[in-house]
Amino acid sequence: MSAGKEIKQFGERAIAAMFKEYNQLNDLTVFGRVNPDTLTQEQKDNALWAINLIKEKRNGIIKGRTIADGRT
Repeated sequence: MSAGKEIKQFGERAIAAMFKEYNQLNDLTVFGRVNPDTLTQEQKDNALWAINLIKEKRNGIIKGRTIADGRT
């Protein structure tokens, strides 16, 4: 389910799960910094969006996931 709906349902637990996912992505250096002024318009158009998903596991733990949206 999308992050917005899950935040309404689970509140602070969902936000904490998203921050945990973001910290993991940052620690593993998944993303790098790029100055947008150095990119061409074609490169900007081809950039992928990130989608944040939140799921409640069967044992009650709230998990956050960030995935690349490849539909561009």
